[in-house]
Amino acid sequence: MRNLQRLLILVVCFPLAFAASAMAADYPVRPIRMLVPFGAGGSVDLVARLMAQKLSERLGQQVYVENRPGGGTVIATQDLVQAAPDGYTIMMADTALGSAPAVVKRLPYNTLRDIAPIALVGSLPLVLAVSSTSPIHTLEDLIKLAKSEPGKLNYGSAGVGSMLYLASELFKYQTGVEIEQIPYKSTAEVTLALRSGDVSMVIAAIPALLSARDRLRFLAVTNNTRVASLPDVPTFAEAGMPDFDVQNWQGIIAPAATKPEIVERLNTAVNELLADAELRARLEKIGVIVSGGTQQQFKNVLASDIAKWSKVVGAAMTKSK
Repeated sequence: MRNLQRLLILVVCFPLAFAASAMAADYPVRPIRMLVPFGAGGSVDLVARLMAQKLSERLGQQVYVENRPGGGTVIATQDLVQAAPDGYTIMMADTALGSAPAVVKRLPYNTLRDIAPIALVGSLPLVLAVSSTSPIHTLEDLIKLAKSEPGKLNYGSAGVGSMLYLASELFKYQTGVEIEQIPYKSTAEVTLALRSGDVSMVIAAIPALLSARDRLRFLAVTNNTRVASLPDVPTFAEAGMPDFDVQNWQGIIAPAATKPEIVERLNTAVNELLADAELRARLEKIGVIVSGGTQQQFKNVLASDIAKWSKVVGAAMTKSK
């Protein structure tokens, strides 16, 4: 009797398993939705649209971008984790995915449990900038002034949880300085405030500040090597802060239960695209340092970010009480 039961289970389950495997092998057979947790026109949106266009060509099905801004990227991420795990809803995430568990008190999902990292696309180095009229000329000048007059200096951010906020709080955490946050609605507003001298410093993605370079002074970049667009600006390591490691990475994710064969297909497609000279050139033109790599490498970056930002944001919140 027991053997008969096992046989019946195999008879029922084998066709289902075979059908699921065949569906994964045929993937994709219809258009794929790529969520973007920000509005149109930003760096993440630009990267998503470039990748969506090329993925459409590579996979033989349209990959279309759907902007779902709001909630510090939580709205789009919740949409993703609640979607069917069939590979037809993916998302272009950024560093905010790793910082959200620290910034948002009650996330409606568990980042590491409910998300399947597919592949890193690249990262945007950040730069610490002051006004060109500032008496601060080096990173050392900034730290000395901040320590000699605690609370005198401030930094501009696009609100708690923004990359500008996170990078600045990490800077404070590692140097022990007291620099107050001045929040604005957007990076564009922060740039204007920095140019006019309303804020003392900003740490932001390089492309966001390049248009105002004639009115700014760049002190250090968050990259292992100097960047082509700012060849005279030292890295943080060169300027005396070798442990200041922060990048605004961008990568593609899917719901956690997505079949491994589909995740692997997407990972392979992304890596093949990032090896294409034309696409690399287009990404590098907007300041992206191309990454690629395995799913596990992406997962390691995400886990490391969650741990790092939990410490940094926790320290910031404790001091503000």
